[in-house]
Amino acid sequence: MVIAISFSLFNVHQIRICLRSTSDDAVVIGFTFLSTLLAPLHVAIFIGVAISITLFLRKASKPHLAEYEFNETGELREKEGKQARVIPAISIVHVEGDLFFGASEIFRTQIQYTVADPAIKAVLLELIAAAFARVDWRLDDWVILDNHYHLLGRSRCGADLPRLFMDLHGRSGKLIARATRCTLPVWWNYWDYCPRDEADYRVRQNYLFYNPVRHGYVADINRYPYSSFPRLIECRGRKALATQFRAHPGFRALRIDEDDF
Repeated sequence: MVIAISFSLFNVHQIRICLRSTSDDAVVIGFTFLSTLLAPLHVAIFIGVAISITLFLRKASKPHLAEYEFNETGELREKEGKQARVIPAISIVHVEGDLFFGASEIFRTQIQYTVADPAIKAVLLELIAAAFARVDWRLDDWVILDNHYHLLGRSRCGADLPRLFMDLHGRSGKLIARATRCTLPVWWNYWDYCPRDEADYRVRQNYLFYNPVRHGYVADINRYPYSSFPRLIECRGRKALATQFRAHPGFRALRIDEDDF
């Protein structure tokens, strides 16, 4: 009688659905079945539940982001490859798959690279130059990355520093928020440092140019286009800059807490 009742518990249709739906479902039902042959029933059930939860967390922690855009006729379509958007200011991102708190860091990182638009970097550089001009400062060198930037400048009045960044971050923050639909504030703060002497200045300058390599954007600073390094090569020459990097190697060991993004 017990054996007859046990056979009636098998739902062949549901088992077939589990085996054909996804590979994870097939793995769960397979391991659960094997566990019932090797362990008590209640242990087998716990093993099946544990495997199911583990596979779900692995899948849910890696959401897939698909970017969509409007074509020339106004219809929504999935963006192909890394080609420029038809309407650069609009980016529609769809999160495909499960998303919960465990995937928030991955989601943030992927969103960051989705909105890392070269056009935004170009406009930001124009705003930086204009902000420096309004306080009569000289912008010497710069590098713009996906989520922060570094500047080297010379001031006529140090008291103008807060006004400069309040102006720059106010104007650029509104523009970036409109272009990327991100939440305000875009910029949370700024940090400044005054080099002690010429050697200290060159170490900081080397650090600025090396920043894209430090953050993994490129392996060679010559290959990063969003900095003043190419312009400086034209002005001073490649040999002079190579000599500067050898003469002031402290940039490699320099650690700035505010630069740990």
